[in-house]
Amino acid sequence: MNTAKQKKLRRILRDMESALVTLSGGIDSTLLAKLAYEELGDRAAALTAVSPSLALAELDEAKEIAREIGIRHLLVETQEMENPEYTS
Repeated sequence: MNTAKQKKLRRILRDMESALVTLSGGIDSTLLAKLAYEELGDRAAALTAVSPSLALAELDEAKEIAREIGIRHLLVETQEMENPEYTS
């Protein structure tokens, strides 16, 4: 990541009282979760939406990443499969 952009992102995070980062296990959300935890410590948390549309391997990956970072990880069950607009 560009050092100037990373410094700016860290500054933005430091200015926040707290942060909740959606963690999918991908590189973007992983980087944001890591930087949020580094800047905010226990005032940062990660959240992963759990549903049939999320592969078990992806959920396991998100859990492992959160554990490695040390960030608190919240799992929230979602019901998007029950929404006809989502499945159409």
